[in-house]
Amino acid sequence: MVIASNEYAALRKRGDFSSRRRSRKSFGNSIYPGMSYSSGGGYNKIVASYAKIGSGICNYIGSDCAFIGAGANNCNDGNCGSIIGAGYGNAIIGASSLRPDQSVIGGGECNTISSYAGAGENRINSRHNFIGGGICNCICGANCNAIGGGNNNEICGDYGFIGGGFANKISACNINNVIGGGSGNSISGNCSAILGGSGNTISAGYDWAGVFGCDVTAVGACAFHANTFIAQDICVITSAGSAFLALPPGSLYTCSGYSATTPFLRPVFIK
Repeated sequence: MVIASNEYAALRKRGDFSSRRRSRKSFGNSIYPGMSYSSGGGYNKIVASYAKIGSGICNYIGSDCAFIGAGANNCNDGNCGSIIGAGYGNAIIGASSLRPDQSVIGGGECNTISSYAGAGENRINSRHNFIGGGICNCICGANCNAIGGGNNNEICGDYGFIGGGFANKISACNINNVIGGGSGNSISGNCSAILGGSGNTISAGYDWAGVFGCDVTAVGACAFHANTFIAQDICVITSAGSAFLALPPGSLYTCSGYSATTPFLRPVFIK
C-alpha cells in the first residue's frame, strides 16, 4: 500500500512511526500487528507477530515467527519458524489450524510446502520439511522430507528424499523412501530407493526394494532391480538352502524370471 507524501508527513508529525504502534506502513510495506519488521523492499505485507521480511517485493507473511529473506511474490503462512530464503512465487501454506511447522524453502521458483494432500481437499499436519531450490517442487501433507532441487518433483509420504531431477514422485502413505535423481521415477512402497535413471517404478507391496536403470519396474520385495547387473558371485536358493553359483569369469548368466533354483536377476556379468 503506497502512502502519499501528505499522509507520510502527517504521520511523521504525529509520531505514528513509533514501534509502539500496532500497525506500521512505509514505502508500500504493510505490517500488522507489532513486533514484526520489514527492513526493505516494497509492497510486502505481514499480518502476524514476531515475523520479518528482509527485502524484495510483494512478499507476504501470515503466521507468527516466520521469515522471508527476499525475492518476489513469496508467501509464508507456516508456523513456528518457517523460512523462505528468497526466490519467486514460493509458498509455505496450509489450513489455519494445520499450517506447516518449522519448514524451509531456500529459493527457486514456485516451490510449495503444504498441509494440503491430494487435490487440495484433504488437510493433514505437515512439519519439518525442506526444499532447497529448483522449480515447481512440492511437499504436500507430509512430514520430515527434503527435496534438494530439480523440476516438478513431489513428495506426499513421510521421511522421504528426492535429490533432484524431473517429475519424480514419492506417493502418499509411504515412508522412508529415496529417489536420487533422474526423471519420471516413482515410489509407492516403503523403505525403498531409486538411485537414478528414467521411468523406474517401485509399486505398493514391494518394500525394501532398490532400482537403477531405465524403465525398470520392481517385481519383488527386498531385492535390487536393474537393466544389467554386474556381480562377483550369485546366490542361488535351492531346496537344500542357499549356495553360490560358480561361473567362470567373463561369463554372462541370463535368466527369464524367478524360480526356486535360479537367481532373481536379469543379465548378470561375472567378474
